[in-house]
Amino acid sequence: MTTGSYLDKTFVVENPDARIRRDDDLHSFVTLSASEAALAGGNVGDFKRIPVDTKIRVLGTRIGPNGVVYVQAATDANPPTTIGWTSSRNLRGQFVNETLGEVDPTDNDPRGATAAWAKGNFVGQKKLVNIVDSTLEVEQIALETLPAYLRLVAAAEQSKVTVALRSGFRTYAEQAYLYEGFKNHKAGFATAARPGFSNHQHGQAFDLNVGGFQGNPVYDWLSQNGPKFGFIRTVSGEPWHWEYRPEMAAQLAAKGKHKLAGIV
Repeated sequence: MTTGSYLDKTFVVENPDARIRRDDDLHSFVTLSASEAALAGGNVGDFKRIPVDTKIRVLGTRIGPNGVVYVQAATDANPPTTIGWTSSRNLRGQFVNETLGEVDPTDNDPRGATAAWAKGNFVGQKKLVNIVDSTLEVEQIALETLPAYLRLVAAAEQSKVTVALRSGFRTYAEQAYLYEGFKNHKAGFATAARPGFSNHQHGQAFDLNVGGFQGNPVYDWLSQNGPKFGFIRTVSGEPWHWEYRPEMAAQLAAKGKHKLAGIV
Protein backbone atom coordinates (compact mmCIF):
# COMPACT_ATOMS: atom_id res chain seq x y z
CA MET A 1 0.00 0.00 0.00
CA THR A 2 1.41 3.39 -1.02
CA THR A 3 0.62 5.89 1.70
CA GLY A 4 1.25 9.60 1.47
CA SER A 5 4.94 10.26 0.87
CA TYR A 6 4.62 13.46 2.93
CA LEU A 7 3.93 11.71 6.23
CA ASP A 8 7.54 11.40 7.38
CA LYS A 9 8.74 14.78 6.15
CA THR A 10 9.13 18.26 7.58
CA PHE A 11 7.95 21.23 5.52
CA VAL A 12 8.54 24.95 5.97
CA VAL A 13 5.94 27.69 5.52
CA GLU A 14 7.11 30.24 2.95
CA ASN A 15 4.08 32.42 2.23
CA PRO A 16 3.60 35.31 4.72
CA ASP A 17 -0.14 35.00 4.07
CA ALA A 18 -0.46 31.30 4.93
CA ARG A 19 -4.04 31.42 6.16
CA ILE A 20 -5.63 28.63 8.15
CA ARG A 21 -8.82 27.30 6.60
CA ARG A 22 -11.97 25.96 8.19
CA ASP A 23 -12.08 22.22 8.61
CA ASP A 24 -15.70 22.07 7.42
CA ASP A 25 -15.22 24.48 4.49
CA LEU A 26 -11.76 24.82 2.95
CA HIS A 27 -12.88 27.87 0.98
CA SER A 28 -13.40 29.80 4.23
CA PHE A 29 -10.78 31.04 6.68
CA VAL A 30 -10.41 30.78 10.45
CA THR A 31 -10.30 34.13 12.26
CA LEU A 32 -8.83 35.24 15.58
CA SER A 33 -10.94 35.11 18.70
CA ALA A 34 -10.61 37.80 21.37
CA SER A 35 -8.09 35.78 23.41
CA GLU A 36 -6.10 34.84 20.31
CA ALA A 37 -6.07 38.45 19.09
CA ALA A 38 -4.66 39.58 22.43
CA LEU A 39 -1.88 37.01 22.27
CA ALA A 40 -1.08 37.60 18.60
CA GLY A 41 -1.25 41.38 18.81
CA GLY A 42 -3.95 41.46 16.15
CA ASN A 43 -7.62 42.22 15.98
CA VAL A 44 -10.67 40.05 16.48
CA GLY A 45 -11.74 38.80 13.07
CA ASP A 46 -8.25 38.94 11.54
CA PHE A 47 -7.28 35.83 9.59
CA LYS A 48 -5.28 33.24 11.51
CA ARG A 49 -1.99 32.58 9.73
CA ILE A 50 0.91 30.21 10.13
CA PRO A 51 4.04 32.37 10.54
CA VAL A 52 6.71 32.36 7.84
CA ASP A 53 9.53 29.83 8.42
CA THR A 54 7.38 27.69 10.70
CA LYS A 55 8.37 24.04 10.42
CA ILE A 56 5.36 21.79 10.09
CA ARG A 57 4.38 18.18 9.62
CA VAL A 58 1.51 17.21 7.34
CA LEU A 59 -1.02 14.86 8.92
CA GLY A 60 -3.36 14.56 5.94
CA THR A 61 -4.44 16.01 2.63
CA ARG A 62 -7.62 16.95 0.82
CA ILE A 63 -8.19 17.74 -2.83
CA GLY A 64 -10.35 20.82 -3.29
CA PRO A 65 -12.98 21.23 -6.05
CA ASN A 66 -10.47 23.47 -7.85
CA GLY A 67 -7.90 20.66 -7.88
CA VAL A 68 -5.67 22.38 -5.32
CA VAL A 69 -4.17 20.21 -2.59
CA TYR A 70 -4.80 21.34 0.98
CA VAL A 71 -2.70 20.03 3.86
CA GLN A 72 -3.50 19.51 7.51
CA ALA A 73 -0.56 21.22 9.20
CA ALA A 74 0.76 20.30 12.62
CA THR A 75 3.71 21.35 14.75
CA ASP A 76 7.03 19.66 14.02
CA ALA A 77 7.09 17.98 17.40
CA ASN A 78 6.62 14.56 18.95
CA PRO A 79 3.74 14.20 19.31
CA PRO A 80 2.61 16.87 16.81
CA THR A 81 -0.15 19.34 17.66
CA THR A 82 -2.65 20.11 14.93
CA ILE A 83 -2.52 23.70 13.60
CA GLY A 84 -5.14 23.50 10.86
CA TRP A 85 -5.71 23.25 7.13
CA THR A 86 -3.83 25.42 4.65
CA SER A 87 -2.97 25.38 0.95
CA SER A 88 0.04 23.34 -0.14
CA ARG A 89 1.03 26.40 -2.19
CA ASN A 90 2.12 28.05 1.08
CA LEU A 91 5.00 25.64 1.60
CA ARG A 92 8.62 26.15 0.58
CA GLY A 93 9.37 23.82 -2.28
CA GLN A 94 5.63 23.37 -2.26
CA PHE A 95 4.22 19.86 -2.60
CA VAL A 96 5.34 18.76 -6.06
CA ASN A 97 5.76 14.99 -6.59
CA GLU A 98 4.22 14.06 -3.23
CA THR A 99 2.05 10.94 -3.43
CA LEU A 100 -1.38 11.00 -1.81
CA GLY A 101 -2.32 7.31 -1.85
CA GLU A 102 -3.58 4.64 -4.20
CA VAL A 103 -6.71 4.29 -6.33
CA ASP A 104 -7.83 0.67 -6.62
CA PRO A 105 -10.03 -0.69 -9.42
CA THR A 106 -13.57 -1.24 -8.19
CA ASP A 107 -14.91 -3.17 -11.20
CA ASN A 108 -13.95 -4.19 -14.73
CA ASP A 109 -15.81 -1.40 -16.50
CA PRO A 110 -13.83 -0.69 -19.73
CA ARG A 111 -14.78 2.96 -19.46
CA GLY A 112 -14.33 3.25 -15.72
CA ALA A 113 -11.92 5.37 -13.68
CA THR A 114 -9.02 2.90 -13.78
CA ALA A 115 -9.56 1.33 -17.21
CA ALA A 116 -6.48 1.20 -19.46
CA TRP A 117 -6.59 1.32 -23.25
CA ALA A 118 -3.99 0.87 -25.99
CA LYS A 119 -4.52 1.38 -29.72
CA GLY A 120 -8.28 1.26 -29.36
CA ASN A 121 -8.36 -1.87 -27.21
CA PHE A 122 -9.32 -2.20 -23.56
CA VAL A 123 -6.31 -3.81 -21.86
CA GLY A 124 -7.54 -4.12 -18.28
CA GLN A 125 -7.61 -2.17 -15.06
CA LYS A 126 -4.65 -0.32 -13.54
CA LYS A 127 -3.96 0.40 -9.90
CA LEU A 128 -3.22 4.13 -9.82
CA VAL A 129 -1.46 6.59 -7.51
CA ASN A 130 -2.53 10.17 -6.86
CA ILE A 131 0.49 12.45 -7.22
CA VAL A 132 0.92 16.24 -7.09
CA ASP A 133 1.94 17.83 -10.40
CA SER A 134 4.01 20.89 -11.32
CA THR A 135 1.01 23.21 -10.81
CA LEU A 136 0.19 21.68 -7.39
CA GLU A 137 -2.87 19.93 -8.71
CA VAL A 138 -3.40 16.18 -8.65
CA GLU A 139 -2.63 13.77 -11.46
CA GLN A 140 -2.60 9.99 -11.53
CA ILE A 141 0.03 7.54 -12.70
CA ALA A 142 0.06 3.75 -12.81
CA LEU A 143 1.38 2.29 -9.55
CA GLU A 144 3.76 0.04 -11.46
CA THR A 145 5.57 3.10 -12.88
CA LEU A 146 5.90 4.98 -9.58
CA PRO A 147 9.27 3.57 -8.37
CA ALA A 148 10.95 4.34 -11.71
CA TYR A 149 9.45 7.82 -11.84
CA LEU A 150 10.61 8.65 -8.31
CA ARG A 151 14.12 7.38 -9.13
CA LEU A 152 14.11 9.69 -12.16
CA VAL A 153 13.00 12.65 -10.02
CA ALA A 154 15.61 11.94 -7.34
CA ALA A 155 18.43 11.65 -9.86
CA ALA A 156 17.41 14.93 -11.48
CA GLU A 157 17.42 16.63 -8.07
CA GLN A 158 21.02 15.52 -7.59
CA SER A 159 21.81 17.51 -10.75
CA LYS A 160 19.81 20.54 -9.50
CA VAL A 161 17.06 19.85 -12.05
CA THR A 162 13.40 19.60 -11.10
CA VAL A 163 11.40 17.00 -13.00
CA ALA A 164 7.66 17.19 -12.37
CA LEU A 165 4.48 15.89 -13.89
CA ARG A 166 2.08 17.92 -16.00
CA SER A 167 -0.22 15.11 -17.08
CA GLY A 168 -0.30 11.38 -16.46
CA PHE A 169 -2.98 8.70 -16.75
CA ARG A 170 -6.29 9.73 -18.31
CA THR A 171 -9.60 8.00 -17.93
CA TYR A 172 -11.77 7.16 -20.93
CA ALA A 173 -14.14 9.95 -19.93
CA GLU A 174 -11.32 12.50 -19.63
CA GLN A 175 -9.97 11.59 -23.06
CA ALA A 176 -13.45 11.76 -24.57
CA TYR A 177 -13.86 15.27 -23.13
CA LEU A 178 -10.54 16.43 -24.59
CA TYR A 179 -11.30 14.85 -27.95
CA GLU A 180 -14.74 16.44 -28.19
CA GLY A 181 -13.26 19.84 -27.41
CA PHE A 182 -10.56 19.40 -30.05
CA LYS A 183 -12.96 18.03 -32.68
CA ASN A 184 -15.39 20.91 -32.17
CA HIS A 185 -12.60 23.54 -32.22
CA LYS A 186 -13.40 24.79 -28.74
CA ALA A 187 -11.15 27.46 -27.30
CA GLY A 188 -8.38 26.11 -25.10
CA PHE A 189 -8.44 22.57 -26.47
CA ALA A 190 -5.29 21.19 -28.11
CA THR A 191 -4.92 18.24 -30.47
CA ALA A 192 -6.29 15.11 -28.79
CA ALA A 193 -6.59 11.48 -29.82
CA ARG A 194 -9.87 9.62 -29.91
CA PRO A 195 -10.78 8.00 -26.59
CA GLY A 196 -9.12 4.60 -26.43
CA PHE A 197 -6.23 5.69 -28.65
CA SER A 198 -4.35 8.15 -26.45
CA ASN A 199 -0.92 7.20 -25.12
CA HIS A 200 -2.07 8.62 -21.80
CA GLN A 201 -4.62 5.84 -21.39
CA HIS A 202 -2.27 2.86 -21.15
CA GLY A 203 -0.48 3.95 -17.98
CA GLN A 204 3.00 4.52 -19.38
CA ALA A 205 2.84 8.13 -20.62
CA PHE A 206 4.08 11.16 -18.70
CA ASP A 207 3.85 14.78 -19.80
CA LEU A 208 6.67 16.46 -17.88
CA ASN A 209 7.57 20.07 -17.12
CA VAL A 210 9.66 20.46 -20.25
CA GLY A 211 9.56 23.91 -21.83
CA GLY A 212 11.33 23.20 -25.11
CA PHE A 213 13.80 21.07 -27.00
CA GLN A 214 17.60 21.20 -26.87
CA GLY A 215 18.73 24.07 -24.67
CA ASN A 216 15.92 23.61 -22.17
CA PRO A 217 17.60 22.39 -18.95
CA VAL A 218 14.97 19.76 -18.15
CA TYR A 219 14.92 18.45 -21.72
CA ASP A 220 18.71 18.32 -21.88
CA TRP A 221 18.88 16.37 -18.62
CA LEU A 222 16.17 13.93 -19.71
CA SER A 223 17.84 13.43 -23.09
CA GLN A 224 21.04 12.38 -21.35
CA ASN A 225 19.56 10.46 -18.44
CA GLY A 226 15.93 9.51 -19.09
CA PRO A 227 16.65 6.17 -20.81
CA LYS A 228 18.81 5.04 -17.86
CA PHE A 229 15.65 5.09 -15.79
CA GLY A 230 13.38 3.60 -18.47
CA PHE A 231 11.97 6.83 -19.96
CA ILE A 232 12.09 7.71 -23.66
CA ARG A 233 10.43 10.11 -26.10
CA THR A 234 7.78 8.53 -28.33
CA VAL A 235 5.79 11.42 -29.87
CA SER A 236 7.07 13.88 -32.48
CA GLY A 237 6.81 17.57 -31.72
CA GLU A 238 6.16 17.05 -28.00
CA PRO A 239 9.39 17.42 -26.03
CA TRP A 240 7.39 17.10 -22.81
CA HIS A 241 5.96 13.66 -23.65
CA TRP A 242 7.98 10.76 -22.22
CA GLU A 243 6.96 7.15 -21.69
CA TYR A 244 8.12 4.48 -19.31
CA ARG A 245 9.24 1.69 -21.62
CA PRO A 246 12.20 0.06 -19.87
CA GLU A 247 13.07 -2.55 -22.51
CA MET A 248 13.09 -0.04 -25.38
CA ALA A 249 14.88 2.47 -23.15
CA ALA A 250 17.69 0.00 -22.41
CA GLN A 251 18.22 -0.58 -26.12
CA LEU A 252 18.26 3.14 -26.86
CA ALA A 253 20.55 3.92 -23.92
CA ALA A 254 23.09 1.43 -25.27
CA LYS A 255 23.16 3.46 -28.49
CA GLY A 256 23.30 6.83 -26.72
CA LYS A 257 19.78 7.71 -27.89
CA HIS A 258 16.68 8.91 -26.05
CA LYS A 259 13.84 8.65 -28.57
CA LEU A 260 12.32 6.18 -30.98
CA ALA A 261 13.39 6.20 -34.63
CA GLY A 262 11.55 8.86 -36.62
CA ILE A 263 10.61 10.96 -33.59
CA VAL A 264 11.53 14.63 -34.03
